[in-house]
Amino acid sequence: MSARPWTWLAAAVGVAAAVLATWPLAARLRHSIPTPIENCSYDRCADHLLCVWILGEGGQRLYSDPLHVFEANIFHPFRHTLAYSESMLSAGALAAPVNAITGNPILGYNLYYLATYALSALGVALLVREITGEAGAGLLAGWMFALTAERWTFRGLLPAVAVQWAPFVLYTWVRLLTAPSGARAAALAAAFVAHTHASAYHGVMLPVLLVPWALVLVIAGPWPLRHWLAAGAVAAAAVVASLALYLPYLAVREELQYEPPLLGAALSMQYWGPFAHPLTYAGRVLAGDHRADFFASPLPLLLLAAAALAALVRRPLAPAPRGERAPTYNRSNYHYRRRASPPSRSHGAVAPFTSRRMRSDSGLAGLAAMKRRA
Repeated sequence: MSARPWTWLAAAVGVAAAVLATWPLAARLRHSIPTPIENCSYDRCADHLLCVWILGEGGQRLYSDPLHVFEANIFHPFRHTLAYSESMLSAGALAAPVNAITGNPILGYNLYYLATYALSALGVALLVREITGEAGAGLLAGWMFALTAERWTFRGLLPAVAVQWAPFVLYTWVRLLTAPSGARAAALAAAFVAHTHASAYHGVMLPVLLVPWALVLVIAGPWPLRHWLAAGAVAAAAVVASLALYLPYLAVREELQYEPPLLGAALSMQYWGPFAHPLTYAGRVLAGDHRADFFASPLPLLLLAAAALAALVRRPLAPAPRGERAPTYNRSNYHYRRRASPPSRSHGAVAPFTSRRMRSDSGLAGLAAMKRRA
């Protein structure tokens, strides 16, 4: 199946996952919101209703008065009142046209909520197919990511489930490394900013995802240095744009004398503490300190770094069989070739990822040949 019909198929799989996981929301889009709480009396659904207001107010101001988008219609005369909680600007940008056309902010909110599932499936499907060349694996991975158990745990809480742009960040990054272009650079920057402002908490945690992914790309290389420089320049520009939209949070913190750093109730030990003070954090975890939630532990990064070093220094399993040449990298036209071998199953995959699998296949074939000779 060619790329465009397959992309539409992946999108349809994502929509099906969204409807299935949230049913009967799709039948009640105009007058209900998703929440795990059956009885919303008093303030039991306050956070969910707050998110509906944030998407409506933030999205409307983003289009009508973008220079004063954080000056929301509450708590006058205080300034930057949209920054009193999650701003979710990229979510508001998508929900605002629906709100303007229909005059129903609940409908816009629900459609965006469903889109977090559908886009998650599509993004992971594109990423997996890009690096493996396997269409079926992409569809399965997208389905599994859209229906992950954490979405059920945090169902109805929009900032917690809004991770749909994360796979697009990884996908656009590897595509930019493979063949830099203006369109691919813009796609990476857009995905980065959309993710950091779909949920401020996920934006703060983005380095925990990007550092391991950078290690994967380094191991899977080589990519030319100029490609890395292009990707780094785009990422730097996206970071600056994202941080600029976090400045109102700092202003609110100073004005209201918030004790927690930057994001209201977010504790420094949960976010930066594991990286700044890993031994202290580990001690609190072992002691059962509830403040040291195992949320941003450096352990995954340490394990991935160890795996990266092991991959860089490891020796090949065995030489390639006689009469067969190992894959070679041709820098003049930037592609891999292999002689006297059947077509790779990863047709269409990114060259460095494909080459690593081909080298592994050659090693395994060599082992089999050695056993036959023995």
